[in-house]
Amino acid sequence: MKKNYPFGKLMIIFTAGLFAAMALFLVACSNSSGKGKLTAGNSSGISKISGDLWNKTEEEAAMSGVPTGNYILMSLDQGSTTMRFYNVDLKRMQTYKYSSATEYYDAYGEDSSVVEFKPGAAVKIALSSGTSTVTAISKSDEALEMKDISKYTLTISDPALRYVTIGKRKYRLADECLAFSNTGEQTDITNISDSDVISLRGYNDLIYSMVVETGHGTVTFTGTEDYMGGYVVIGNQKSAKISNELKMDIREGEYLLSAANNGKGGSTTITVKKGEETMVDLSKLDTASNDKYCEVTFSLTPSDTVLKINGNVTDTSHPVRLKYGTYVLQMEATGYTAVTRVMLVNSPKATVMLDVAKLAATDAAQAATSTSDSATTSSSSGSSSSAASDAADSVLSSYSSLLSNSDDDDDSSSASVSSLVDSILGTDTSGLTDSIISIITGE
Repeated sequence: MKKNYPFGKLMIIFTAGLFAAMALFLVACSNSSGKGKLTAGNSSGISKISGDLWNKTEEEAAMSGVPTGNYILMSLDQGSTTMRFYNVDLKRMQTYKYSSATEYYDAYGEDSSVVEFKPGAAVKIALSSGTSTVTAISKSDEALEMKDISKYTLTISDPALRYVTIGKRKYRLADECLAFSNTGEQTDITNISDSDVISLRGYNDLIYSMVVETGHGTVTFTGTEDYMGGYVVIGNQKSAKISNELKMDIREGEYLLSAANNGKGGSTTITVKKGEETMVDLSKLDTASNDKYCEVTFSLTPSDTVLKINGNVTDTSHPVRLKYGTYVLQMEATGYTAVTRVMLVNSPKATVMLDVAKLAATDAAQAATSTSDSATTSSSSGSSSSAASDAADSVLSSYSSLLSNSDDDDDSSSASVSSLVDSILGTDTSGLTDSIISIITGE
């Protein structure tokens, strides 16, 4: 029997149906994108969460599906489909399962992929309700991150106060700070050298992970008899005074190695491999029995620059004949702070271009980074540069009797030059690339 519905009832039914359809449409729209904020009960997407969600315990978080805190990713095992983390907030290791449905996001909430997540990354995660399965993982948008750092100082001798210095800033290492190789293996922080290129991640000004992006090998030396007290330069990495016990940590790669001392010198190409030792026989660099000399042409800017070699004013209007070895250069020009450099000579002919303004700017920048954090850059730079200049003047004046073009083989003269170089450079010449000029090419 056909039923007749009053108009009012039809309107109520139609309106209820319309609201239901709109609700379904809104739900569908809200779930149609893989992006969006992660809220209680919704594990799709990662974004910054405010309120008390971050204050939940691990158990509460697992029930609600919200992030459980700040993490450092330690490993991602595709075989067992597990992720291992260090929970910065709870200060403990945690392992969770993940699946093909796990979603990956960058720090801005944009889609990412599993290959972008490597050990050492600072992340946030979301867990499925009532289980320990990671439904979504994101790079942290609150973490401190510094990538591919090549110039730094790592201080770890005191376990109670470990830090890394980058420029003028010191970053303290957390007690639980983790170290990883660029292939994901966990390593010890003591294995990190200042020759490595590293990336750092942390929270609240504390570093929780260090990743070695480019590792280092060790260069050792034999056949040092004729080079004792001289200097060796490896590419643009490091320079060092030569001794029987000399070992140099060098970033992995291919470099031109050059050495010189008292009439002998030469260059060779070496390949440094991560974690391996490269042995160099210096006696093969120069097999000649007689001393070698270099004709050096100096190009000085500005034109009124006065050049001193081993403490003596040198006429640069014509090429200067120098025996293979190490020399101290001091440049003075009107309006600029005096600049000091060490020059390694081991080429038959060479042209050396020296710009006092650029060299002085380099010195000022280095002086600024070496000052305390409480001092301003301008005042610290000025005082440090002045002190460095005064020290150089004092050292050079002590050796003013040395002749820049001397062919004298007297041992005392050679020893004086060596002492002068040591006074300028010091015996530890790690990262000396801005202080030494190596003449390794020429006609």
